[in-house]
Amino acid sequence: AEPEVVRSDDPAALVGVASAVSVKIELLYLTAEGETVRRDMSNDARTQINATSDLVTLCTSNASMCSLDEFSPTEVRPTSNTSGVGLASFTVSFSHVDLTAVANISVVATESLRAVAHP
Repeated sequence: AEPEVVRSDDPAALVGVASAVSVKIELLYLTAEGETVRRDMSNDARTQINATSDLVTLCTSNASMCSLDEFSPTEVRPTSNTSGVGLASFTVSFSHVDLTAVANISVVATESLRAVAHP
């Protein structure tokens, strides 16, 4: 299942539904010896990340609204000026390698609140 996020002003954020997801980009490749090497490309200038839906916004380390650390230079957040919900995608590609990956995220919103009393 895709990770779920809500807008930060949605009541679901108060009960622990995330308002952003961190994005870590890893490139795996085989060496001449046949070993798989994993390389973190999150901070590499050749890494390109693009939202394919207006439901989400990419928050990068050069944006003032970000609360990022060195392990997560990019976050995906619901776009604040829309009220839509649904499946959103973002693509990751590289300027030096002909590879593209797609990741999905579900933008959700509070539908209702229910209180139940138990004896």
